[in-house]
Amino acid sequence: MLNRLLIYNSNIIGSPAYDDIWFGGRTRSPWNIEEFTTGSSAGPAASTSIGMVPFAIGSETAGSITYHFARCGVTALRPSFGVVGRTGVLSLSESLYKLGPLCTSVVDCAIVLDVIRGKDPDNLSSRKIFLDDPLSVDITKITVGYIEDAEMEVVDVLRSKGVTMVPFKLNYTVELVQGILNFTMDVDMLAHFDTWQRSGQDGEFEAQDQWPTELHRARVIPAVDYIVFRM
Repeated sequence: MLNRLLIYNSNIIGSPAYDDIWFGGRTRSPWNIEEFTTGSSAGPAASTSIGMVPFAIGSETAGSITYHFARCGVTALRPSFGVVGRTGVLSLSESLYKLGPLCTSVVDCAIVLDVIRGKDPDNLSSRKIFLDDPLSVDITKITVGYIEDAEMEVVDVLRSKGVTMVPFKLNYTVELVQGILNFTMDVDMLAHFDTWQRSGQDGEFEAQDQWPTELHRARVIPAVDYIVFRM
């Protein structure tokens, strides 16, 4: 059962689910079973949080690693695109998908990332990177920007530690960014599941009110429009 949580819920194999909706139900927060975990790395996050495993690898298109720190209390690290190779992973969106550690502490995240980072010869989007000791960074030399609806308790704690906190305003809306994300994700996803959908296997998707609709929507986007939009 644990293997099923760690593998399926990370989208390593099988058809994609949606958010914390999985085979036979939804994954709940181990600390409050009235709440769901959110995010597609639901099993790994819950398992790590409650101590069933020392750490797990989460997969993310848009938030499926980082969402879990709020609901499960894990320490989550979403690396930049290409830092961790994705060979063998069922990428939902080839141009957005990332892998990163879910741990119980910042130190553990640094250790795990140090092991899994780097160039993967079977994954052309991966790259060789260098990782300095993150725990030796002088945080008083760091500047962090925050928007007006940020959690001020977090802002105050960082400021008390010597971090320079600078307020700023976004020059775009959340709705605009979400539209760009959906556009990119849907088209990338259709490239993976084109044959599957054409053969009438939509019924195998776990979230029936989500993925079939998005795949059909992506079919009306011509390749030229997609390329121009991405530019």
